[in-house]
Order: sequence, then structure tokens, then C-alpha cells
Amino acid sequence: ARINSLLLTNHWVNRSFVRMDNVSFTYSVPSSFLKKLSIQGASISLNMRNPFVLTKWACGDPENLDNPDYSLKSYTLGLNITL
Repeated sequence: ARINSLLLTNHWVNRSFVRMDNVSFTYSVPSSFLKKLSIQGASISLNMRNPFVLTKWACGDPENLDNPDYSLKSYTLGLNITL
């Protein structure tokens, strides 16, 4: 979490925010299910970068004043199979 302030037209504006930066989830498929498919192991993963920002700042991304509507987000879905 960060607390930032910005001076606009002779008054201060609060730009406090909380950003979820990196989140990863991994699910390992149960071996009882994989035996039916002749697979030794399998997992599914989801990685998210900058999925959301919590703020009362009404002008987009509080860290990026040059382009306030731009906040790089990325989502990666992965599948790992061991035969």
C-alpha cells in the first residue's frame, strides 16, 4: 500500500491506493483421476500481474499520471503434464 499526495490548483489530493501486484494459483490434478488417463502428474496454474487497484482516486491509475487509464495487466494460464 502506498500513500501519495498531489498538489492540484492550490489544494492537496489524496492518492492512497492498494495494488494487488502478483498473484499465483496452482491446482494439482488428483492422481486417482490421472491413472485413468495413463498420466503420472498434471497441474494447472494461473498467474496474474496487476489484476486490480483499490483506490478512491477517480483519475485512473494513481501511480501513472502521464497516462492514467493505462495499467499493465497480464494473465498467464499454464498446464504442466508428466507422462
